[in-house]
Amino acid sequence: MQQDTLRAQLLEAVDVFLAADWREPRDSSLVLACLTERPQRAAVQRFCSVEEAEERLELARQVEAQWASRQKTFSRFQVSALLILPLPALREAASDLSMTFLATEALVRTYLQMGQQDTDDADSSSRQDGRRIQRNRRAAEACLIRDGRRCIFMHTAQPEACHIFPFAATATQMGVNRLSDIPSLLDGILGTRDQAAGLLFGVGLSDHAWNMVSLERQLHKWWALGYWGMKCLGVLPVRGNGDGDGDGAAAPADITLQFHWLPRQLASATGQPTTASRGQSWAEPTGIASGEAAALWTEWTEELLQHASGPYSGAGAGAGAGEPVIAAAIPASSRALLTGATATIRMPLQDAIKMKAMIDLQWACLSIASMSGAAGAPDFLREWDDDDDADAAKCAELED
Repeated sequence: MQQDTLRAQLLEAVDVFLAADWREPRDSSLVLACLTERPQRAAVQRFCSVEEAEERLELARQVEAQWASRQKTFSRFQVSALLILPLPALREAASDLSMTFLATEALVRTYLQMGQQDTDDADSSSRQDGRRIQRNRRAAEACLIRDGRRCIFMHTAQPEACHIFPFAATATQMGVNRLSDIPSLLDGILGTRDQAAGLLFGVGLSDHAWNMVSLERQLHKWWALGYWGMKCLGVLPVRGNGDGDGDGAAAPADITLQFHWLPRQLASATGQPTTASRGQSWAEPTGIASGEAAALWTEWTEELLQHASGPYSGAGAGAGAGEPVIAAAIPASSRALLTGATATIRMPLQDAIKMKAMIDLQWACLSIASMSGAAGAPDFLREWDDDDDADAAKCAELED
């Protein structure tokens, strides 16, 4: 019945539109494109299976029981890390999760801070000042050429070549040192021992086209703020296409990336805090045995599926009448950019494997930031303490 009603409303709206005296010829073409063009999409899968989620919660229960004797509780950020980080990494670190939590917090803060610095400095930070290396303009140009000089999701012209793992994170030796302090966590996320060393542990080591994608400017900014993220659906070697086939690592391959709007916890589209969301909650105590962690997992994964149009689109909750929205539309068809949209990029297999590693790292950081409420939280995005006294104190607190 609902479908019949919607169909009748659509037909009536089309009739009214076609009869309108304000209609421009171009309007009809856009409506036709919206109705007939098939977007590149793939089914959106749940974050993980029920069985995996239960294993994660059981691990958390065990740790919570151990911590109870020391009167320690999980924060929402730590619970989010337990629910998002790859299971093999968690199993390996089960005996020392305190250090894993500290490393994860450092990684996510680095990703968010440096990602926003990348967007702020996109046009001005390429100078060399003796401490920070110059951006690799040749790599950026190679990225744009590879992607057809258009945004991989919106297909608009004049995109920016955007780093997947922030350029600013490895632009200085200090940044590299911070990452090299957490090799086990990085290798756990990437799934291969010592892979992080070959991709990140060197100044400018990741400043290559395999760590870049072409994005429309505003989409780039929202990505850095944690409004959306990309998930890698796979890497597929290309055979017998007559397009410079090679053998092994030099052979061409297609990597498929999927767009996901992420639930937004802290700020409205105007950038001001809102009480409609959970508030600044990343540090709030969150129990396991009490069921709070399971409720957080259920709520976030459901929101991940429901925020198809954008975290603050006019099509859903979160934006009142007349308020600015966080949403995007593909100009060629006027279709909304929805969760599930895909982009397939062709490159040498060895580069596709490296890009997958960067995408996986990005997806883990943004998912934890989204679930915990750390994305956009001013208290989470504090400046680093250069003498590391703050981190040393937190480490001592966790080990007590």
